Amino acid sequence: MAKTLWTIALLVAVTATLPAQNRHGRFRPKAPDDNPISAKKVELGRFLFESPLLSRNRKIACATCHDPAAAFADGLPESRGIFETEVGRNSPTLWGVGLHPGFLGELPNPPRDSRARAKRAPILSLEERCLTPIENPIEMGNSISQVIRTLKAVDGLRQRFDEAFGKRGAGINGDRIGKAIAAFLRTAEVPDAPYRSFVEGNADALKDAELRGLQVFRTRGKCAKCHTGDYLSDGRIHRVTSLDGFRAQQGNRKQRGRLRELAAKRADQVKRDRGGRCDPLTPDKPKKGQSIVDVLAKRRQERPGQYGMGGISIQARGVQTPTLWDIANTAPYFRDGSVDDLETCVRQHIAELQVAGRPQSAGCGVTTTANPALAQIPRRLHPTYRSVTAIPKPRELNEDEMSDLLAFLGSLSVRR
Repeated sequence: MAKTLWTIALLVAVTATLPAQNRHGRFRPKAPDDNPISAKKVELGRFLFESPLLSRNRKIACATCHDPAAAFADGLPESRGIFETEVGRNSPTLWGVGLHPGFLGELPNPPRDSRARAKRAPILSLEERCLTPIENPIEMGNSISQVIRTLKAVDGLRQRFDEAFGKRGAGINGDRIGKAIAAFLRTAEVPDAPYRSFVEGNADALKDAELRGLQVFRTRGKCAKCHTGDYLSDGRIHRVTSLDGFRAQQGNRKQRGRLRELAAKRADQVKRDRGGRCDPLTPDKPKKGQSIVDVLAKRRQERPGQYGMGGISIQARGVQTPTLWDIANTAPYFRDGSVDDLETCVRQHIAELQVAGRPQSAGCGVTTTANPALAQIPRRLHPTYRSVTAIPKPRELNEDEMSDLLAFLGSLSVRR
């Protein structure tokens, strides 16, 4: 009886933190009024998601890095783009992406930061976000206009667009491409995992160890400070590693390696161009700003980074809170894909959080807060430096608590 009451109390506490608009639709994201979901639109979105026609070299599709058969990830430490070079980040799963707080308009405005000089930037809708990898020069390296021309050459595809959107004549355009892919992604609901069943009201869905782990998750671990709501993410960007830590230094080394690799390919491309031969990586002539030469010509803070088309630079050291759904099946972990084992990941993350919030030197603070790359990040997503919100500092967990926490994380995947 005591256990039942405790379980019910825990269930009430969990559901009380969920966004009001989702408590009854819960894990089925609501589509915006201008993009209602239909079967034909979802199928069109699936086709576009899996089609390499969106990339300039006709080799990279959305599903290349977000494979539906691999939990909408790719299992690589860092994904590779059209130059066959690592893009600088691990592909996150897309399970439940329609529940991302930023796409639901649920991101709160942070306290005013007098030190932040970054310009305001809009928060993208899911429809807009689906288009950004297409134009990222080291991911798919294409342009929306070129994609439209390519798709128009596919027999019957214009008719499929008109049927999916219920209006003849408009044909294929960038707005419809983004809406179709977003409609498909909104059907990628979070897994039918024990924790989902628990939140939906089944008090018997979690085992004893998983219930204890949920309590650790919400209390001593302080995981729910950032991993909250239906999406298990607050949608915010947090600085979770120290600027001079091992992973930060490793990230800088890997970035330098990527630039050397791009430089070598640039030299090879120049030789081919002088010889009058077509670049096999780019069957279409690259538009201005899309070639390897153009990418390397950019100033360091303007090169493609970790957010959208431009993004946060390696110095800013901020990462957006990822979802934890199906985390047991989405290794490797961290944004740099540096850890393969979930237990190692959790232990390392706790250790990093315990030091990430410590005051940095004045030089580091000024450098990161004033970094020009922050201008490309919506103000409500700015990294949590001391002036925005406190970084949660988890307690030291004993071995039993760690075991229970890992058991709970396992309940975020389908039980096998």
